[in-house]
Amino acid sequence: MAISVFTEMNETDMKTHETYFRRHGCEDIAEVARLGSGELLRAHRTIRDLVGEAGWWRLAAAVRQRFGSIPAPDERWRFHGSMERVDLTPPGRLMAWASRAIGAPVAHRSGCNIPIDVYVYLDKGGAAWDRLYHFPKVETVTARTVKRIDQNGQMLECFGMGFGMELDVYEADAALHFRSTSFYLDIGRWRVRLPRLLSPGTLLVEHIDEGEGAFRFRMTVEHDLFGRVFFQDGVFRKVEA
Repeated sequence: MAISVFTEMNETDMKTHETYFRRHGCEDIAEVARLGSGELLRAHRTIRDLVGEAGWWRLAAAVRQRFGSIPAPDERWRFHGSMERVDLTPPGRLMAWASRAIGAPVAHRSGCNIPIDVYVYLDKGGAAWDRLYHFPKVETVTARTVKRIDQNGQMLECFGMGFGMELDVYEADAALHFRSTSFYLDIGRWRVRLPRLLSPGTLLVEHIDEGEGAFRFRMTVEHDLFGRVFFQDGVFRKVEA
């Protein structure tokens, strides 16, 4: 559920809240702030809220720092690193190629020690993650998703064309974990959850602190019938502007 704050706001307060939220790229929240005195002011839910205070403080400090803020509206964060492994099984490769029709959420090629640039910026009510895989002797492959938290406090990873997945977010062994609970298709106001066998499987992403500003990104997708269909593992650092 969304965090709620009931407040009596005069006209000056309303304009202050509206300006603040617009400055931070939160147009939907700014509209709620604009409604007026006695209305519900809905504040952003954050990854910290989803993890919970106990889990949040068990995370490595560098992980808290990276996920405890968002880019400014005119800002793009860049991370650079090397994906030591980008693995796809034949069913995974077929899924990856098919996903290009809905926005290419996953790389459709495989390899070892692939240089990658990741750009994070605000877009469509969430944080866009553009992952550029610089495979040798072929074109750069871009995978793109948008993470956002919906009005019910559910973390979503959105692919395109209404497709996406719902995620649980939690701490384990001082690392931040994102685990898919369902894949879905939004049709107008309706959300249709895909049967497990028709989905890519269960995704697990881990952000693990490696010390000295480095972190490990590990992604595993397991399908009920085909077993492991995707695996990626690499180390990254933020590139300071």
